[in-house]
Amino acid sequence: MSATGPKNLDWGAIRHAYVYENPRPSYATLSKRFDVGRETVARRGREEGWVNARKAAQDRVHEQAAVCAEESIIDRLKAVNVRIFDQALRLLDVTSDWIDEIRTGDRRNAKKVAETLGVIQGVVDRAAKGANGDDDSQLRELIDGLTSLKKTWKEEKEGMED
Repeated sequence: MSATGPKNLDWGAIRHAYVYENPRPSYATLSKRFDVGRETVARRGREEGWVNARKAAQDRVHEQAAVCAEESIIDRLKAVNVRIFDQALRLLDVTSDWIDEIRTGDRRNAKKVAETLGVIQGVVDRAAKGANGDDDSQLRELIDGLTSLKKTWKEEKEGMED
């Protein structure tokens, strides 16, 4: 049998239509479009494994879509985490200033320091749960800063109690 078969049909085009077109055409639809018998199209499809080829093509498309969706979600999470880290770092700076004021005897902001440290800890915890581990340098910097601030605050608080 030649590559084109009966009536000099372009079986490559028919196969391509069956495997790749969306919406997916049936053998009956293709037989009408290419003016060939449905059974002839079905036999050729069976012989050449068109059903498996269609499934493989669909699987590749779904896999590619899943990868793109995952990458998009990861990119959005990274962007959100960067904003969270920036805000938390700003809070750390303000809290450091308040701790410096407390050291000089101005204890008006002591309660704010304790509350802010709690907020920062919550932000860090939530961001850490969402981090995917690719680049955690900002997270590490934030945790180190928070740990240092908590230690300093604990020392200041103990000093106030004496």
